[in-house]
Amino acid sequence: NSYVASQQFNERAAEGREQAARNWKPALELQPGSLSFRLIDRAGSPIRLNAVKTTFRRPAYEAEDFSVELTRRSDGAFAAQTDIRDGIWIIETSADFGEAHPYRDTRRVVLNGGSVQ
Repeated sequence: NSYVASQQFNERAAEGREQAARNWKPALELQPGSLSFRLIDRAGSPIRLNAVKTTFRRPAYEAEDFSVELTRRSDGAFAAQTDIRDGIWIIETSADFGEAHPYRDTRRVVLNGGSVQ
């Protein structure tokens, strides 16, 4: 119903404001065959994350949508090996940093040859 939808929208908007107030910077790197993610605080230090999941969605259809659980590397970033087809993607990353709501990063990218254009 529309009341529940408006409540969910308001909750997500509040989460977004809280996230923006932290002034953290997401760093998503896409290379042919791999991806990595880290969060950097306002002082330039990495944020310790517990888990990271990235979902790739096509804007117009769901047939190629998929999610990847990233694993922690020795440098603290999270990474995964995955082949991502060229084209337009909406990339949604959810990073658990130990609080009630994860850090969320959503971006629209164009991939060509496995790299962001």
